[in-house]
This record gives sequence, structure tokens and C-alpha cells, in this order.
Amino acid sequence: EFSRQRRELTERVLVLTDQLTAAHLELKSKDEALEAAGERERELEEMVDGAFTVARESQEEIHAICAQGLEQSLKAQQVEEKLVEMQEKRRDSKLRQRGGACQME
Repeated sequence: EFSRQRRELTERVLVLTDQLTAAHLELKSKDEALEAAGERERELEEMVDGAFTVARESQEEIHAICAQGLEQSLKAQQVEEKLVEMQEKRRDSKLRQRGGACQME
């Protein structure tokens, strides 16, 4: 009787040991998977941060280009206005010269 009980207990201990080992391996596998997922999450966060940095820098460059374009447009408008003014003065001057020539005749 004692021998049979001892055998049953030994078998139960072996089964429980196998189950414990399997559970430990599964836990270890899940722990490694979580660690890998955490590492991947950190990598993705770095990628997102990098993307935001690039986007912000690009936006700043776009604003600078737009500001330069606006400045150049204003300068072009001023040059055009000055050119029109000079053409009007030239036309007025020619008209005065013609008017003076007409009066001399």
C-alpha cells in the first residue's frame, strides 16, 4: 500500500513538474515577446518623433520660402510701380518737349 501511494505521488510530482516546466517556458516565451514588443514600441516612437521633427523642419522651410516669395513679390511690385512712374515721367517730358516745340513754331 505504501509503495503504491509512493508511486502515485511520484507520478503526480512528475506530472506537476512537467506542467510547471511547460508553464515556465510559456511564461518565459511571453516575457520575451513582451520585451520584443516593448523594443519595437520604442523604435516606433523614435520613428514617429523623427517624422514629426522632419515635418516641423519642413514646415519651417516652407514658411521661410513663402516669406521670401512674398518679399520678392513685394519688391517686384515696387519695381513695376517705379517703372510705370518713370514711363509716365518720360511720357510727360516728351509731351512737354513737343508742347515747347509747338510754341516755338
